[in-house]
Order: sequence, then structure tokens, then C-alpha cells
Amino acid sequence: MLTAEWNESLISKAIVESYHQKLLRSVESDIVIIGAGPAGLTAASLLAAQGRKVTVLEKRLAPGGGVWGGGMGMNQVVVQEEAVPLLDAAGVRHNRCGNLYVVDAVELACALCLQALHAGAVFLNLTTLEDLCVQRDKVTGVVVNRTTISGALPVDPIVLRADVVIDGSGHEAVAVDRLRTRNLLPRN
Repeated sequence: MLTAEWNESLISKAIVESYHQKLLRSVESDIVIIGAGPAGLTAASLLAAQGRKVTVLEKRLAPGGGVWGGGMGMNQVVVQEEAVPLLDAAGVRHNRCGNLYVVDAVELACALCLQALHAGAVFLNLTTLEDLCVQRDKVTGVVVNRTTISGALPVDPIVLRADVVIDGSGHEAVAVDRLRTRNLLPRN
């Protein structure tokens, strides 16, 4: 049973206030990273550790991208030897298998998320890229909406300004696709 100190409205207020403070801090960032898969998480961690103000956007509920599923749904991931220093920095255990290394996908996803958070990166999950802000041929920010709203309801998105936008969305390449759709990139 909740005491008067722990009533539902106080819990709701705490969630709303803390999230909106985080969102307000993210309206202007040095770097916005689209996608919280392994590449986006690694970039966020390295850049935030250098003192950059980093916001990571993830359209899904949980960061980690496809790494959670490993290969064919088996939660093991294979990495090349060049990535071992990154694994070590994140505290991820690894086993050598020939000239490759095998790691637990859950441990990898958790460690990369925690490393980026501890470095100072801010995560906005359930947030999807709708478009990019471009001024004088330079990307100056992102247009975002809640994943559950985007395309489903006529609700205006918001803009997050950034000096740099990194497309870490993996195979989807959503930011690059938006630039191509607007004919702002050459077609190959």
C-alpha cells in the first residue's frame, strides 16, 4: 500500500518533471545520434566522454538495436579483433573463437548503454526521426516525433538542434534516406 508520500500523483509528477528536464536539455546538443544500436552507442560513449553534449534517439522501446538477437535469435554476437579494445573499455567479457571473438549479446547491449549513459549521453527512446533541418547545405538538427504518434496521428513534431547529426540507424540509414528523398544527396 502506498503511503501519502508515495501516492500516484507524486510518482507521475516525478516522471513527467524529470523527463521534460531531460528533453529540454536535449533541444540543443552538440551531437544528435539517430539509432541506439552498437554503432550509435559506441559513438555516443566516445563523444560524450570527450565532453560533447550528446543526445541519442531510439525509435524502439529499448536501446541496443538488433544486437539483442545476436545471430538468428541466438543471443551471441561475433566481433572482430579490432573491436576488442572497445569491449574491454565497456567491461564486456569475450571468448576467442579462431580469429574472432564471441560475446553475450545481452551483456554487450547493457554494457554499451551503461557506458554511454555514464559518459553523459542522453537517451530519448520511443523517438523517431521524421526529417532533418538543413540550412545552407548543412544539417542543423532533426525533426522528431514520438514513435507511436509519427504517421499515425496529425501531431506536429519538434526540432532538436545539433551541430552534428550522426546516422547510426544501421541498415535503414534513415537520416541519409531523408536527405536523398529531398534530393540533397547525389544518387549513386
